[in-house]
Amino acid sequence: NMNRYKFHSVLKEADVKTALTQLQEHFVFTPIDKASNNVSIICKRFYIDTLTTEVKNSNTFKLGNSTEESIFKEHIKFYKKQNINYIKEDQSLPYLYMTSKMHKVPPKFRFITSGTSTSIENMSKVLSVCLKRLIKYAKCSMKFNNKYKSHNSFFIVDDRSEVLDFITKTNFRRKFGGAKNLRTYDFSNLYTSIPHDKLKANVKIFVNEIFDASGKLFINVKDKRAYLSNTISELSFSAKTLVDNISFLIDNCYIKFDGKIYRQVLGIPMGTSCAPHLANIFLYIYEKAAVMDLINKGKTKEASTLANIFRYQDDCIVFNDHMLFDSMFKDIYPEELTLLNTNLSPCKVTFLDLMISLHQGKFKHVLYDKRNDFNFSVISYPFLSGNIPKIPAYGVYLSQLLRICQICSEFSGFKREIIDLHKKLLRQGFEIVSLKRKFGQFCCKYLHVWGKYGMDLFSNSILDALF
Repeated sequence: NMNRYKFHSVLKEADVKTALTQLQEHFVFTPIDKASNNVSIICKRFYIDTLTTEVKNSNTFKLGNSTEESIFKEHIKFYKKQNINYIKEDQSLPYLYMTSKMHKVPPKFRFITSGTSTSIENMSKVLSVCLKRLIKYAKCSMKFNNKYKSHNSFFIVDDRSEVLDFITKTNFRRKFGGAKNLRTYDFSNLYTSIPHDKLKANVKIFVNEIFDASGKLFINVKDKRAYLSNTISELSFSAKTLVDNISFLIDNCYIKFDGKIYRQVLGIPMGTSCAPHLANIFLYIYEKAAVMDLINKGKTKEASTLANIFRYQDDCIVFNDHMLFDSMFKDIYPEELTLLNTNLSPCKVTFLDLMISLHQGKFKHVLYDKRNDFNFSVISYPFLSGNIPKIPAYGVYLSQLLRICQICSEFSGFKREIIDLHKKLLRQGFEIVSLKRKFGQFCCKYLHVWGKYGMDLFSNSILDALF
């Protein structure tokens, strides 16, 4: 028989509980943005004053005249009309909280609407699945239709992979043009700046466009997946009912603050499941219209120049456009949005977890971690001194090896990141023998990834340098 391991939780000790209670009388504990395992301690009065300013002294929220009970009744009435049951027991209105952005100087805050156990939580999850499927269809359709054309009006990316693919192809074809310039941009306060009327109009255009292009009548949801079909299922939406549900969600974003009920009248609440998809669709309609306008005017060269744009939600990177996008973006996007250039220098930018530089006609890239800019030691990766299984912990190390190797274009960058990773993991209880064994597995399994460095990573000289 296996003996049950007695887990000791420090946070359950009486004196620790007392100390935390005393701290909570004057301070608020919040997650740190981009480093959720780390906690910031904020003066409670300052925290409340900042939230109050965001709710009461901004254009984002407006004091409502409805009661919580009447709002729930209105929601239930709409759901019954749509023949959909989104309501569960113990429903409540969302509340607003904030996380600290410690990588900003001075520190700023991100305001998030908690959607747990609310009357629109399930609705937002279902709509998120539908919108994700429609966006994927739009992307595949765009690639197919433009297979033999140089222009592209679909800037949305889900991760770094398409950017890395573009860089690889550009560097390989450098004699045909190669790397010329790169710039990055950031939408300032995107989620709190989108007007509801323009958002709903763009969503309607997008949904109808995809339904017409697909020739399907419904989008069906089953097991957290969505698919377009001509037959109805247990949970189905036509183009009209999907637009109606999204419009209803946008118009019914309420929060409860200081005993009063406020409605978000500007922007999309961060924290609701479908918020990133709504923001993507809102921007996509303007981006497509701009590209198609250039094509219709016969400016095909300018349209093809904008093909090398990649946007991850509110972050955008542009390659080899000869400053065309910089001169156009104010005409592409609505006046409510502010797009700021975020280049570190004319030849160096950061995008997602990449730092990309332009050097001698080639794009080079290494790992970039915003948490390295924090003025404190960031807690990350497992601690083996805790009560956790070792096998998944070493699996984390293997996944990091793969990620770092995919990102770093040269061995020097890979070596630097791996040495730093080893130092951190060894301080957190990892064993060097086990790390070497996992590194050997990485070398055997992912030759196609690290082979670009042109050297044997499992040679004794390389192992001595890395460990």
